[in-house]
Amino acid sequence: MNSRIKSLIFAGCSLITIGALAGFASSRQNEKTCEKVSINIDNEYNNYFIGDKEVRDLLTREGERKLEGLSNQFIDLKNLEKRIESHKFVKDAEVYRGLDGNIQVSVKQNRPIARIIRSDQDVYIDAEGNILPLSDRYTARVIPITKSL
Repeated sequence: MNSRIKSLIFAGCSLITIGALAGFASSRQNEKTCEKVSINIDNEYNNYFIGDKEVRDLLTREGERKLEGLSNQFIDLKNLEKRIESHKFVKDAEVYRGLDGNIQVSVKQNRPIARIIRSDQDVYIDAEGNILPLSDRYTARVIPITKSL
């Protein structure tokens, strides 16, 4: 019985300590200022539909709201992630804060598997069946699908 009470007291103290440390670390992180934004675009299939400039434009609203120099408490990471994922060629994006307080961006691109070429439509299609527009930046080497009469 006595050892059980000691175990419960130890567990309670441990939880309180971990909570206090997490709160302290979070407050310290919010005090830091973002000095740089690092962008990593996964070109797993050698697709280059989106580049650093496009990602940076999505993050900063075409340069209107720079992240560098902003305090971390004013940077909404979820909102930035949603903005990047709104781009047609972005399959998944992660925006997170590094230990140094700087913003890290990781982007995974959509992979087109075919190009549909018709008189009224010229688009890519990805493995999930989503329609992707053509890109001024890059032309993918995929199977062309045409409808002949």
